[in-house]
Amino acid sequence: MRFALAAFPVLALATLAGCGSSASSAPMAAWSVEMIQSDPQECTIADNTEQIGAVTATDIGMTVVDGTVDAMMNTISVTCTVSGTSTYVVQAQASEGAQVLNITIPSIDASASMSNPAMGSISYESAATADDAFQGSCGFFFESGMGTAPPIAAGRIWVAFTCAALQSGMVICPVNQGFAVFEDCLTEAEM
Repeated sequence: MRFALAAFPVLALATLAGCGSSASSAPMAAWSVEMIQSDPQECTIADNTEQIGAVTATDIGMTVVDGTVDAMMNTISVTCTVSGTSTYVVQAQASEGAQVLNITIPSIDASASMSNPAMGSISYESAATADDAFQGSCGFFFESGMGTAPPIAAGRIWVAFTCAALQSGMVICPVNQGFAVFEDCLTEAEM
């Protein structure tokens, strides 16, 4: 009986100390970009909406997981860092085949709105852009329908964005609306 009582605290401490596998989850993402041809002289690319997974202003329908393979045998790549406590720094990338989105937001907090967005940048490419990367400044903000939990916290972000002008060479096209969600990202503590 004494042995059983003495063994219990050792077993409990080993469990609390994290013996066994403690690998964190692989990062996940979904994004949608709606590029429009507002001026055919500047933007020679037709209106297009491309996405990985499914995300809107009010719903995260499906995320894709880093390292998995889609039906077309494309390996999905998701890397992201969302660090901070009340003001966050975001660096995120998700790609699947020819579809690639990179997001950089140097500073964003939960008050970012369409009328007062946080400024950052994206690089976007897809089959619709002839695999050319379009880059430029964008305003990032949170929509009121983005769930009950805050749309940003250390390790995750669900954000909307618009871009007045993304450029690739001489071609300049706006992004009418975009949405992105990144989860299970690195945080300050993990960097």
